Amino acid sequence: MNDTVKNIRKHTDELATIAKKGEELRKQLHKAIASLPDNTDVKRVAQKPRCFVVSSKAVFGDLKNNPTLRMDPFYHDFFNQYEAIAKAIDICEPINVLKTLTNIANTGKLKLSGGRYHSFHPQVVNHLRTLIGMPADFSLRTATA
Repeated sequence: MNDTVKNIRKHTDELATIAKKGEELRKQLHKAIASLPDNTDVKRVAQKPRCFVVSSKAVFGDLKNNPTLRMDPFYHDFFNQYEAIAKAIDICEPINVLKTLTNIANTGKLKLSGGRYHSFHPQVVNHLRTLIGMPADFSLRTATA
């Protein structure tokens, strides 16, 4: 057998091992994201965890913030936002997972296809910042766009 073919096989096996380890790490990251705290301003309906009631103070507490955003249920559903973050790391290249999380932690937004953005609640951003080893930023305000 040609030495070049032997090298290709050796490196292919090494790359497969690295890819498997990367997927295991991604699964661990998913579990860590899913275990982040829920919004303290919502009360979940026990039989249907996707249903919740949000306090009016959380919605109308700071009238300077974007009314369209603060009226959006996605904005108050932290578990849904965590799922959006998990999906974002699923579709990016393994080498860019930390870059994607850091970008969300710094901007509070996730750029989607077509130029649209998901804006995350400041508490979700702070939970993510803590998860990836960045200090929480308590000066974060509710997103305005």
